[in-house]
Amino acid sequence: MCQCIRFSTRCNITRQINSNANFAALHLHRLFAPRLCWEESRANSFLRHGKVNYPPVSILSASSFSEWAAAYDSSELDVSSKPSDNVIYVANTANVVVCSELPRSIESARVLGIENITLCHSLFNEAGLPIAKWSYPRLSVRIWAIVFRLSWFFGYSNNSETLAEAKERASYATNKLIELAVEHHSVICIGHRIINRFIANELRERGWIGPKRPSKRYWEFGVFKRKTLRVIPGDS
Repeated sequence: MCQCIRFSTRCNITRQINSNANFAALHLHRLFAPRLCWEESRANSFLRHGKVNYPPVSILSASSFSEWAAAYDSSELDVSSKPSDNVIYVANTANVVVCSELPRSIESARVLGIENITLCHSLFNEAGLPIAKWSYPRLSVRIWAIVFRLSWFFGYSNNSETLAEAKERASYATNKLIELAVEHHSVICIGHRIINRFIANELRERGWIGPKRPSKRYWEFGVFKRKTLRVIPGDS
């Protein structure tokens, strides 16, 4: 009887030792083993520039419209066009500010109170409109802009980059923005309606989450985010 009790006691002690050893091993594994966690990469914010101040024109020919478009690209902002406090906050809390080479993009950064523009590059310029030397008909600026943009989407690109070329440029621009976001965590691009949309499409195709049309109106912005899996090394 005594031998059975001693044997049972030894078994219980052995099980307890093994249990303690397993617990210690598990604790050490959790302490020193690398861990995986989701880290939110915050992203690229797209902001459309402020409203441009340009002389009103009633009606004009297609030939004159190309001259008007060139003047528009070099025009300053309308002083009555002001960004909201939220837009100013988003722009000034970004670690990196990117602009196109067009004056309306650079001046928008100044209106937002941004002192240091990290990058100005033609990659982020607006997709150009085709040029036509037609004397007739005579239409409003708005109608010509719609006609030429729709024509451009359907393949008419006389004296301008093609739709395929603009999308290829947007792909390069996306590469640059992702590179900056990875290095600096948050980026704002003060850009233009069409090229911003193309870049947004590229980001979504690459797994980023954000609006389909990030910046349709003046001073309107959209934010794209992407979560990345990060390995945290164990304690040494």
